[in-house]
Amino acid sequence: MKNYQKLFYKNYYAQNEKGEYIPVSRKVCFAPAEPPTEDNPYKQKWFYDPEAGYAVRLERNKENEDIHRLNDTSLKKEERYRDRKFSCVWKDTSNCNQDCIKCIRKNTCRTVELDKTWANENSDEMK
Repeated sequence: MKNYQKLFYKNYYAQNEKGEYIPVSRKVCFAPAEPPTEDNPYKQKWFYDPEAGYAVRLERNKENEDIHRLNDTSLKKEERYRDRKFSCVWKDTSNCNQDCIKCIRKNTCRTVELDKTWANENSDEMK
């Protein structure tokens, strides 16, 4: 999985005890976390949204632990989908006869996009 703290975001926020989001610098947002204590046993977590361009340093509590887990799951799912969609269809099959670096078929996707037209040279049924 990517290290989302290494990405650049337009905005950085920190959540305070009241649940409000305060704009902060990148350094403050990704500052090293305090270790869990008996009073607050939760680890420091972040919420990342690369598409919207922001990262949030979440307050250490149970609710934000769940928010982080959902965000992390969503980001992993998107990464796996992207990797699978653009992975080579021919790799590790009997049809593959080339080196992956020099392969001219490497842009062949695993998915079919239904919004694109399909045209057969011998047929005028779909264009």
